[in-house]
Amino acid sequence: MVKKYPRSEAIQDVVQQNEEAYVGWTGNLSNKSNIKALQSFSNAVGLVLNN
Repeated sequence: MVKKYPRSEAIQDVVQQNEEAYVGWTGNLSNKSNIKALQSFSNAVGLVLNN
């Protein structure tokens, strides 16, 4: 089921969902892996912005 809410709230939701996973990446892996994690995070935000 797709949530219907203002764009700003959707962005907050995506950030919250990705924050712990991203911290996990940055805490444990190399810079190359961190870049991949950041790209995935950015792509998720981009999907929210484009919808």
